Amino acid sequence: MAKQNGKTRRFSGFLSTVAKLWNNMVDVELTNKERQVFNLLMEGRKTEEIAASLGKTKNTVKYYTKRIYKKLDVKSKPELILRYLK
Repeated sequence: MAKQNGKTRRFSGFLSTVAKLWNNMVDVELTNKERQVFNLLMEGRKTEEIAASLGKTKNTVKYYTKRIYKKLDVKSKPELILRYLK
């Protein structure tokens, strides 16, 4: 994983907290793997980092990401983050 400065770490921590709160309020059914990928996406992680963290291939993470986007009706990572920060 790339080295992060203090601001980046704090922002990632904030996004992680938001993801955990969102998980408690979600009305969309995500699988356990999709929730793991969602949480890492909300931390601002890149596909490669998520794949390494979960022991999966980049293509598998992309597959989960597409399923999450479809279930949550978003088209991109920034849209996903913005929607669930509101």
